[in-house]
Amino acid sequence: KVYAEMGETKHAREVLYQLEDLLQGRQRSSNWVGNLLWSLWRPFPKWTTGYGYKLWRTFWLMVSITIIGGMLADLGYRYKVIRPTDKDAYSTFVKQGRAPDNYPRFTSLMYTTEHSVPTVNVGVSSAWAANTVGQLPGLPRYACCLRWWFFLQTLAGWTLSIFFVAGLTGLVKSDK
Repeated sequence: KVYAEMGETKHAREVLYQLEDLLQGRQRSSNWVGNLLWSLWRPFPKWTTGYGYKLWRTFWLMVSITIIGGMLADLGYRYKVIRPTDKDAYSTFVKQGRAPDNYPRFTSLMYTTEHSVPTVNVGVSSAWAANTVGQLPGLPRYACCLRWWFFLQTLAGWTLSIFFVAGLTGLVKSDK
């Protein structure tokens, strides 16, 4: 409160963050199941939004996940593991090594961004998908792993977005 009254917002928020961390560490349940669930949950608000005081963490987590997903998608596209979902475009892709001109162009950045940010939809992820028939040489389960990665990336994107909005709106913090 003293820092806030002096106009030292940065220091005030750091003190509030540390206080929240102490309070979160002291919470216990009356049974072992509650303690186990609390132990599993407790790191998420701390490391994703810093209890609402460090929202930049959420942004950088989403950027990191998007970059990793973009590299995986690019590799999958190069080795023809990511293929068109449309039947006719797929057959053209298999025969000619590229999608028809009228089909949405694959861009690994847009493909992975659609999986990371729930509000972005330009149609790339619905037009292209990891095909379990196509495999990366030396990595026979790459397509399956790629599908799982993008599923988990979508879940992480939704979760981080929810935490970010909760932090922006003040649902997970209090400046009092």
